[in-house]
Amino acid sequence: MREELEGDIVEMEGAAAGLTAMINKIPFLLIRAVSDNADGEAMGSYKKFLKIASESSFSLIRYILSNLK
Repeated sequence: MREELEGDIVEMEGAAAGLTAMINKIPFLLIRAVSDNADGEAMGSYKKFLKIASESSFSLIRYILSNLK
């Protein structure tokens, strides 16, 4: 997948919501953060990353909302 799509991560859960929104012609924006390495240490890295991801996501959403016209 990395070679064909040139991506570093795969997002699965938002695809269903995005497809549903597209079919129903509803504007859709998905904001995700990578929370772990999908390995044996996933829970530990998730807990460590939660605060950073939350703050970064909030900053991005605040920026987007302040620039809507």
